[in-house]
Amino acid sequence: MEIKPIIHKPISIFLIINKEIKKLYFELYEQFPRDLDLFVTDQHGKLRIENASRQMASIMRKKPWKKLLNVFDQEVINQLVSKFIPDGRYAAVSINPLLNIKNKYLKRKILVTTSYEFSTLLNGAQLVPHTDSTNKIITMMMYFPTTEQEGRDDLGTVFHKFSGNKKDQYENFNNQHYSADYYPNFYNDAEDLYRIPFSSEGIYGFVKGSHSWHSLPPVKLDEGEFRRSLNINVYLFKRSVFSPLYFKNLMRLKLLILGV
Repeated sequence: MEIKPIIHKPISIFLIINKEIKKLYFELYEQFPRDLDLFVTDQHGKLRIENASRQMASIMRKKPWKKLLNVFDQEVINQLVSKFIPDGRYAAVSINPLLNIKNKYLKRKILVTTSYEFSTLLNGAQLVPHTDSTNKIITMMMYFPTTEQEGRDDLGTVFHKFSGNKKDQYENFNNQHYSADYYPNFYNDAEDLYRIPFSSEGIYGFVKGSHSWHSLPPVKLDEGEFRRSLNINVYLFKRSVFSPLYFKNLMRLKLLILGV
C-alpha cells in the first residue's frame, strides 16, 4: 500500500494507492448498492447506508466488498495511525479479545476501529462545512464516478483554511456544523485549501482535527445521475473489548435467519 501525502497543514490530506483495490475496482463499481430503498436520508439530501446496519452487513458479506474489508485490516489501520499520529497512543481493535486487553490495559493504548458508509447524492444535495465527528481519527473517501464524472472537480470534497487571527476563530474540534447563525462570515473568511478530484485514482483521506474544515457545495447532476462514494472511517472504539467477536457472530446469525 502506497500512501502519498498531498498537504500537511492545517489538514493532513493524503492519497492511498493499492494494487489489490485497483484490481477489485470494477467489481466494486458494478456492485455498488443502487437500490435507493436501502438508504436513509439526512437533512441535506445525502443518502447513506451506515455501518453496523443490517443492510451494510448484508452487502459486506459479498465479494468483492469482503475482499475490500480484508485490505483495511489491523496492520493497515495501525500503519495509518502511526504515520499520521506518530505518538503511539492508538492501536487497531482486534477480533481477539486477549490482544485488545493487552493493548488497552497493559500497553495503555487507545483502541480504534473502522466503519463504512455508502453515500449517494442526488442533484442539489450537499455537505455543509464541518470538521467531522470527535470520535473520528481518520476519514477516507473512495469515489465511484461514471465515465462522464471521472475527474470532475465540482463533485470532489473541498477543504477550507483560514489565514491570520481568523484561524483561532474557526477552531472547531467539536464539529459544530456551519450555519449562518454560528458562522455568519464563514464564506467570506474561508479560503479554498484543496479540492479532491472526483476520481477513481485511489482512496483520498484526511486526519480529523480542530481545523479539518471540508464541505461539498450543492451538486449539479442530471436526472437519474448520482454521486456515489464509500466512506471509510477510523474512529475511537468505545465498546467492550469482547464486542467485535460478539457482534460479528450476532450479525452473522441474524443474516442467516433472514436468509440474506
